[in-house]
Amino acid sequence: MNVTAPKQYQVISNGVLKGDEENADGTRTSHWAQEQTIVTYLLSVCIGQFDKYEQKWDGIPIISYVPKGRGADIERSFKKTPEMVEYFSKQIGVRYPWPKYSQTCMEDFGGGMEHTSATTLTATTLHDERAHLDLNSDNLVSHELAHQWFGDLMTCKDWGETWLNESFATYFATLWTEHDLGWDEAVWARHREEERYKRTDRSYRRPIIGYTYDEPNGMFDDHSYPKGGRVLHMLRFVLGDELFWKAIKHYVEKHQFTTVEAADLRISIEEATGQGLNWFFSEWLDHGGYPEFNVSWRWDEAAKTAHLSVKQTQKTDTVTPVFEMPVEIELATRNSTQVRRVNLSRADESFQFALDERPTRICFDPQDWILKKLSFEKSKEELIDQLQRDQHLMCRIQAIEGLAAFSGAKDQDVVAAIVKALKSDNFWGVRQVAAESLAKLNGDKPRDALIEAAQHDAKAQVRGAAIDALSNFSHDGTRAALRSIIKEDQSYYAVAAALRSLEKIDRSGCRADLLAALKTPSHQEVILSAACAGLADLKDRSAADEISSLLEQQTTPLRREILIGELARLKPDDPSTIERLEKQLDNRRAFVRQSAVQALVATGDPRAIDVLQKRRDKAEDSSRLLRAIDDGIATLRTKEHNLEQLTKEIDTLKSQNRSLEDRLKKLEDAQKKGK
Repeated sequence: MNVTAPKQYQVISNGVLKGDEENADGTRTSHWAQEQTIVTYLLSVCIGQFDKYEQKWDGIPIISYVPKGRGADIERSFKKTPEMVEYFSKQIGVRYPWPKYSQTCMEDFGGGMEHTSATTLTATTLHDERAHLDLNSDNLVSHELAHQWFGDLMTCKDWGETWLNESFATYFATLWTEHDLGWDEAVWARHREEERYKRTDRSYRRPIIGYTYDEPNGMFDDHSYPKGGRVLHMLRFVLGDELFWKAIKHYVEKHQFTTVEAADLRISIEEATGQGLNWFFSEWLDHGGYPEFNVSWRWDEAAKTAHLSVKQTQKTDTVTPVFEMPVEIELATRNSTQVRRVNLSRADESFQFALDERPTRICFDPQDWILKKLSFEKSKEELIDQLQRDQHLMCRIQAIEGLAAFSGAKDQDVVAAIVKALKSDNFWGVRQVAAESLAKLNGDKPRDALIEAAQHDAKAQVRGAAIDALSNFSHDGTRAALRSIIKEDQSYYAVAAALRSLEKIDRSGCRADLLAALKTPSHQEVILSAACAGLADLKDRSAADEISSLLEQQTTPLRREILIGELARLKPDDPSTIERLEKQLDNRRAFVRQSAVQALVATGDPRAIDVLQKRRDKAEDSSRLLRAIDDGIATLRTKEHNLEQLTKEIDTLKSQNRSLEDRLKKLEDAQKKGK
């Protein structure tokens, strides 16, 4: 790749830089060579002015590039990259395969893209120290790094097999979390990914592998990413760690520098382990959905036996089967805890476990290996025991959720147990769920516990959940606590949450707080978003003047996008709004122009049609923006037509009403004359 650019710019591409020569005309020609085989969609060229951060792993240069002036934020996002390369090389059993690794953060670029040896990332990968209280970039960085094996060294043969790229990268990102931060952090990360997949599954269900899709990006969804990651986690559970990693090593060694499909993975596993996995691939990759378990148990005192009933209640059809899977059952008594492994294969099954005494609790799949929905009705006493004594993260979370839904939720034992979890559980995810659950309860104890957590919990995510929950507790103490958080909390996201909650419980008194927050910068502008949304919910049209003033000033593209959208919400019927939004169509940032189009459409004002058509006629924009303009014009014309129809109908009704009034008056006059 030979690239000539103005000499003040740096050129970054795949492979190795072979030459970098200045030319007499003020340009520089950079010669990059990618000597190993790659697929064409992984070619990349980034050109710009950058700050850089140089590291090494086992002789391999690792260089992270960020927009000029952002150098202070590089280490926070990329410091762990060499450790990730070491971990993945060791776990996969195949050394990092490329001569260098660069990571380049670019403006106007969304997400990440695993260009071979030269990953490209969104500039929002970078964040300041305050934002680091809420988030880090390790998941994105490790995801794109894992692609250097899964997606680059081996590439799916067809987009219908996208999961061989994306599911692996998704799972390996949580494996890095498991290695770096521990098992519970990884369990919690996978659980949140599972919930994201389930939301998508409720909209549409499909097998992970599918060769029919409506658009090129149709397979890049939550079935291919988080669901596929959970499927690989279940594969690890089925095989066990030793055989799982033996199979992964064999798969990568055998198929490096080739394109692959699911059969290649399955055969590699069978060759490495001797285990036939047709059943597993069929139900989890060629079918869709997941098992929905209804579990119950009873104790036979005479036989000293616990009887466990497991029913799969999902609706089965050509897409969704009855699932066959091993599962662990945790059986706890006052003096001991044991785990039994059983195999599920039918819609309705029973298991018996001999024990010395009645169990205090039974937990189904305690380590959360299986993608599932679980319904397991338990007594208050069993749930409290599970919450206070079980070592497994998801068991404690399920106990909180069970207690919050308990028919005796006002029971002081229930309240006390959840409050105790909020105050003292050693994992922040449990404390977060406890805060969310207390939002469903009433009274002084839940409110006081939430205020304490909102102000003092060490984890920003827990404080945020407690702040959100306080929106259900209208009280002077709550309002004072929220204003204190807005003023003092170092978490941008906690401040944003406090603004949202304050607007809900102090609608008559929060305007000044929201207006003041409009000028507060934050990561991803979460504080500005919360303030604008609050003013819009208040229908505070006068705030549109403040937003318009901010739009006239020099500001960041993201702040501009948010202000544009809120202006359309606050004054959709004001001609000056159309004029201000029209100006934003000339912004040099593509994302800002896109937001301006969306805002013009959101006003619903027919006058926006001419504005959009005028911009369309210039034909200067990307095909994506032109499609948005065309769709927007069509939407506005439909609204205009509907408005015309509605106006005609109203005029007809008015005419009919006048006619009826005239007839009524005539009848009344005739009646008076008759008297």
